[in-house]
Amino acid sequence: FNIEGWVTSMGELVNALEKLRPEAQGFITFSGPQVPVAFRVDGSQLRSKIARIPRTPLQEGIRKTVEQFERLRAGQAAAAR
Repeated sequence: FNIEGWVTSMGELVNALEKLRPEAQGFITFSGPQVPVAFRVDGSQLRSKIARIPRTPLQEGIRKTVEQFERLRAGQAAAAR
């Protein structure tokens, strides 16, 4: 099955991360050619089997991902004490 999503540039991703965590500004960089991947995929077969697949907006997905990594890092730091 293919999972559809939104296409975003690395610049948009970095801007969203820096908006969420301004203290990270300048730490995330990218360069080089764009990775050749299929941007548009057909998710109709998956939707035919699972009718209500939630769609998470980019900003919310980034926020949840960053918060999860921060929880994991905090847990590792606490375990090391």
